[in-house]
Amino acid sequence: SNCRPWLHCPLWAPLAVAVIDRAASMSVLLWLAALDGRPRRRSNKLFEPSKGEQPSLWELWESLAEAYDWGDVVKLMRTWLMPEYRTVGLDDKQAHNVTMRVLMSAHHQGVRGRRIHLPPHLCLTCCALGSARLRVIFVRSPFARLVSFFRMSWLGNPAKAHNRWEDFSVFVRYVSEAHGENSSAELDEGGLPLRRLQWDLNGSAADEFTHDDMLHTRAMSEWLKDPSLGEWPLSLQTFRVVHVEHLREEIPQLLDVLCNEHGFCESLPSFPRVNSFTSGVPQDVWAACWSDPRTVNRVLLRYRRDFEWFGYSQNPLQEPVVGVGLGRVRSESP
Repeated sequence: SNCRPWLHCPLWAPLAVAVIDRAASMSVLLWLAALDGRPRRRSNKLFEPSKGEQPSLWELWESLAEAYDWGDVVKLMRTWLMPEYRTVGLDDKQAHNVTMRVLMSAHHQGVRGRRIHLPPHLCLTCCALGSARLRVIFVRSPFARLVSFFRMSWLGNPAKAHNRWEDFSVFVRYVSEAHGENSSAELDEGGLPLRRLQWDLNGSAADEFTHDDMLHTRAMSEWLKDPSLGEWPLSLQTFRVVHVEHLREEIPQLLDVLCNEHGFCESLPSFPRVNSFTSGVPQDVWAACWSDPRTVNRVLLRYRRDFEWFGYSQNPLQEPVVGVGLGRVRSESP
């Protein structure tokens, strides 16, 4: 669940958070789920799966998962969904429609496996401006974001023609071309146009760099300036910047600001660490990814504002990639 380009505004803490793909996004969403929720239902006649005084979305999701019991749709319907629907006042037709959406992937056998889609009232809370809240964005070096996404979605993927570490430079060129940077000049090493089509398993041509790839590699600064924000642009200078490279140091600083500037001094859930991989990228692989200056330059051009706004080093081999400390967006625009 993600509110982009709007902000996540959890019920139990005065935060307004912009979540960015491949910038500890799953950890941030789980943290927000522990801070979001609804008031407790007091009547014994109402279905209340939570045991806490302030039911969090995380707790509700956990009870939902227990009822699902690794694919027991009948148990899920009988012990959780139908009592919940009655409690929130859905009629039979509405309950049927919501159930169809919830279970549309319950028997899915693809890469993501079986899963259920949350009913709308169990999704994270979104807001447009985050008024009277502490506005926060979690960011990560553009170099690291690209390597992380390539490793997660392209490396070893049979649906991609360029699925080896040796192909990383081609992936970066796709990113540059797809977002309109020097697209007419993108040629492969032999002077030919960059190949875009890959034959899928059904024998039909498909674009190797998909819309999903484009969204996951979009610049962080572009999410903050998204045109769909319309008449309610975000006030960029009010955002506090948390660098995921320094979460251990900067999360406590964020809590201090929350207390000193917003009067919210309650303890918050610990920040979860969810990693897609059991180990980091080997140093020799990382160095090889950035061995070609043209690849580095394409990233610097494509993510110019990200480097400027969030203070990241333009050298992919430099350590640390950014200074420690809760930051501000370094944009000159209002």
